[in-house]
Amino acid sequence: MALQASGLGRWPLLGVVALAGCATGPERRAPAPAPPPRAAPRAAVTVTARITPVRVVRRTRTLAAARCRDLVRFFDAVQEVASVRTDWATTTASRPGGSGGGGGSVRVTVEPSYTITMPRWNNLAARPARERAAWGTVYDALVIHEQGHIDIFLEELDRLNAALASTSEPSVTATLSEIDARLVAFLATLHTRQAQYDGRTQHGINQGAILKCP
Repeated sequence: MALQASGLGRWPLLGVVALAGCATGPERRAPAPAPPPRAAPRAAVTVTARITPVRVVRRTRTLAAARCRDLVRFFDAVQEVASVRTDWATTTASRPGGSGGGGGSVRVTVEPSYTITMPRWNNLAARPARERAAWGTVYDALVIHEQGHIDIFLEELDRLNAALASTSEPSVTATLSEIDARLVAFLATLHTRQAQYDGRTQHGINQGAILKCP
C-alpha cells in the first residue's frame, strides 16, 4: 500500500513540472497594429493653355525730305525710322477642385500682337533713279532687321505656350502663381533676346540698314 501510494504521488509532481515548463516558454507578443490607411494623393490641376493667332498692325512713318542727303541727316537725328512693338493680353479662368484642395482646372489665354512701323519717303517719286535705288536698299535692310525682332517674338511665344501647358501644381492657387511666374520669365527672356539682337546687328547697320546717298 505504501509503494502504491508513493507511485500515485508522482503524477501530480509531473503535472507541476509540465506546467512550469509551459510557464517558462517564449512569451507571445500581441500582433502589431495595422498601419493607418494612406490618404489618396492630391490630383494635379488641369491646365489648358491657348495662344491666339498673332494680330499684326502695320503703320507708316512719313519722312519729309527733299533730297537723299536730307534723309541721312534725318536718320542720324531720329536713329529709329522703323520699329516693332510687341504686346499681349492674358486672361485666366479657374475652377476649384474638391474639398481636399486638389484638382480643379485653370484655363489661360494669351492674345499676342505686334505693331510694325516702316518709313515712307514723301519725295521718293520725284528723285533721280540712283537716289530711289539707295532708298530701296536701305528699306529692304530695315525690313530684314525688323523681321528678326518678329521672329524672336514668335519663338518665345512658342516656348511660353509649352511652358504654360506643362504647368502641374496641386492647387489652383499654386497653379495661378506658377503661371504668373512663367509669364514674367517670358517677358524677361524676350527683352534680353531683343536687346542682344540689336547689339549684335547694331540696330540693323550690320544688315545694311544704312542710307548711302549717291
